[in-house]
Amino acid sequence: KNKNRLKLSDVYLDLDSQSIIKDNETISLTYTEFKILEVLLNNRKHIFSLDELYQCVWNDNVVGDDTIMVHIKNIRKKLQDNSRNPKYIKTAWGRGYYVD
Repeated sequence: KNKNRLKLSDVYLDLDSQSIIKDNETISLTYTEFKILEVLLNNRKHIFSLDELYQCVWNDNVVGDDTIMVHIKNIRKKLQDNSRNPKYIKTAWGRGYYVD
């Protein structure tokens, strides 16, 4: 078992290659997408507001709300996750995002 991996359901976040492994296939992530997933996976069940996520990833104050949402949408697309009923990154409406 590779210790540099975080498991999320049937996918793995590979910390060495900064990618996702799903069905034995490697899915590339941008650095930002990787950081967002890493933060969520290291803090399961914690609901991150957009501000919190932004601070964790960029160590900065929020510039625009859309940024995080676009990255989440891109991650879901790469994971073939249904945004209406997501399996991986869950939405807590009006509060933020989390994984469980």
